[in-house]
Amino acid sequence: MSASGFNQLKTQVTQQGQTQASQAQQITGIQTSLGGKADAAVVQQMEASIGVTGGSPNLLRNAGFTSFDGWDGWYSPGNIGIGAKYAAHFTTDGGIPWGMWGLIFVGANGAGNALVWQQDVPIEAGKDYIFSTYGSGSMWGLELVMVFLNASGNSVGEARSPMLKPLPAGGNTLSGYSRLWVRGRAPSDAVAVRPHFVYSVGPGETGGFIRIVQPQLEAATPGQTGPSAFNIGGMESKASWNVSVRSDGKVAGVRLATSNGVSAFDVVADMFRVSSSGAGQRTEYSDGNWRTYYPNGQLATRMGWWQ
Repeated sequence: MSASGFNQLKTQVTQQGQTQASQAQQITGIQTSLGGKADAAVVQQMEASIGVTGGSPNLLRNAGFTSFDGWDGWYSPGNIGIGAKYAAHFTTDGGIPWGMWGLIFVGANGAGNALVWQQDVPIEAGKDYIFSTYGSGSMWGLELVMVFLNASGNSVGEARSPMLKPLPAGGNTLSGYSRLWVRGRAPSDAVAVRPHFVYSVGPGETGGFIRIVQPQLEAATPGQTGPSAFNIGGMESKASWNVSVRSDGKVAGVRLATSNGVSAFDVVADMFRVSSSGAGQRTEYSDGNWRTYYPNGQLATRMGWWQ
């Protein structure tokens, strides 16, 4: 027979070139076993981290489009009546690649151009930058613009991609999208860049729309001829807490986590039960069914699939 307990606490801060990271982690556990018999273990883990990763980090915040944060600005110089803008998940829009969120523009009332922007990203004067995104849609055209700003917030130059029209139709993989990009050099008095999505609506095209996924702004390396592979990027952060238990090879656990604005609460169990502290009332999930019970413990309702 044996028993052991362990406790681990780890903190780390690193900075090397363009890679910066900080993290903290604590793991606490206890386990016991009896020769030839069942064993059991309990482990609790907490973790928090924030950082920029990869050789070409994405300088944009909210590159995952889980909300409008960072993409609030909206303007139509042609007063086309730009309609609606919303963030959508692949589970609610079959034209968004699996596992992703997208930014959607719909509902123009006339022909003209519209601009979406907001975040001003600090940059270094004299350096080259690449702004890119994947786009799909119907009827409308899409263009990318980088506007360079001085310390007073005034434009001191810009770089524009060609207008892509028509766009591919989209789908549940990135193969249904085109990747647009533009490269530009920050002028000597530039301190920030403001990335723009510009979409164009032609006569009779008010029923069109555009989807955008995985935008990226990166500092270009010498000789770089296109955008790097997408990296969620500069404001990457996550935190999690989880407890797992094991007995005789059977595992159960609970986990609470948030990463880049998306939170999740996960339970691994054969049965999930919530009970009243003073009576037999309870609700439980097992075998693909939800059940509720009266105070006397009798089954009240059952929902789900069974044979």
